[in-house]
Amino acid sequence: MGDKILLQSGDKIPADGILIDGDLRVDNSALNGEAEECKKFAAEEGVRLAEEITGETFVDKHSLFRGAVVFDGEGVLDVSRVGLKTMMGKMAEEMQEDEPDSPLKVKLTKLAGQISTFGYIGAIVIAVLYLAYFIFSAGGVSAYIALGVTPVIQDIVRAVSLAVVIIVCAVPEGLPLMISLVLMQNTKKMLDHNVLVRKAEGIETAGSLNILFSDKTGTITENVMCVKEMIPTGLYNKGEGVSLEELLGDFVAAQSADNSTMEAMKSYFTKNTKTKADQVIPFTSASKYSGALFGEKAYVLGAPEFVLRDDYDREEGFGGEIRKYASRGYRVLVFGIYDGVPD
Repeated sequence: MGDKILLQSGDKIPADGILIDGDLRVDNSALNGEAEECKKFAAEEGVRLAEEITGETFVDKHSLFRGAVVFDGEGVLDVSRVGLKTMMGKMAEEMQEDEPDSPLKVKLTKLAGQISTFGYIGAIVIAVLYLAYFIFSAGGVSAYIALGVTPVIQDIVRAVSLAVVIIVCAVPEGLPLMISLVLMQNTKKMLDHNVLVRKAEGIETAGSLNILFSDKTGTITENVMCVKEMIPTGLYNKGEGVSLEELLGDFVAAQSADNSTMEAMKSYFTKNTKTKADQVIPFTSASKYSGALFGEKAYVLGAPEFVLRDDYDREEGFGGEIRKYASRGYRVLVFGIYDGVPD
């Protein structure tokens, strides 16, 4: 506790605590279902996170909670609770339930119970009949007892031994193991057909399917964003002898935001820049761009509809080209240079 965490636009808050510097706009929908942005401001010294969390605590001026997402702004979080002690951790702990048994396991458990019951009853009946046979052969109960203690005890031991053998044979102790082996064998068969089964129990359900609906594309990605293509337009000033890569390298080096898009840009434009930005304009969900001032020039990287303005709606030129790449699943960003700060 007491650690300080820098939060920026796009970050997911990792712990519960109090905002002690800056101001933020956060999304608490993961906690309270409210999609509206919640404004948070720096608290005065000595303010602590409430012990009892209520609905009002989520929307107060200073409290931040694990799982919420920063929409806009920048600030410092003073950590008060982590892990299962956070509100999100407590909610997750309460929601945990024991996994129900699979349908096949339920049916087999019931069948095993029925077989066991039948075995126990059968063993008792056969043991009693076995003793009755000895009594009948001796000519009755009196005559059987008259044989002496030793023969009677031997017959009882034989009857009990026979009952134990029947119970051991009847109780299906190896049934669960056999089912596990069959499921694993079927999993291997599915793998031969390029179907990966994460849990063997899924084979049980798959055997009862008539129709399977799926909204997946069938592709597997690395879940890492990267720059795939850069299209220079030739509209920047080439007379200064500065390439587009160098301009973008200076811009990316000036940015401090830690998000997937900027990380991909930093991985692509790796160079030691000598040009320092005079001012950095962080990305916000409202403006949809990030920027940096280099003297009288403003470098801007952001959504095409903002950077291009009126040109974005035109089908010929930029607008059509951008829509073509967007239809292929690319995240399209436009880099522009303004004389002064754009409106």
